[in-house]
Amino acid sequence: MSTEIEKRPFAANLGELESIVESLERGDVSLENLMEMYERGMKLHAECQRILRDAELRIEKLRESEGKVHFEKMDIPAGDAEGA
Repeated sequence: MSTEIEKRPFAANLGELESIVESLERGDVSLENLMEMYERGMKLHAECQRILRDAELRIEKLRESEGKVHFEKMDIPAGDAEGA
């Protein structure tokens, strides 16, 4: 089951995460909002890390393919290509 965060492009998730960090650093958020923002930020961070890890694995596959450039057809949601 995909979450809303998993369906969004990398750039959108990263942008929202940066916005959350800036808000938290300013310190002008109520405790309730702080907790919600922190939780959302952790989910965004995990998804960004997953996308980056997947990209790294794809690059490694290319490097290891007997010195030849080898491309596999991989399913990438349309939005992910924009931000990666």
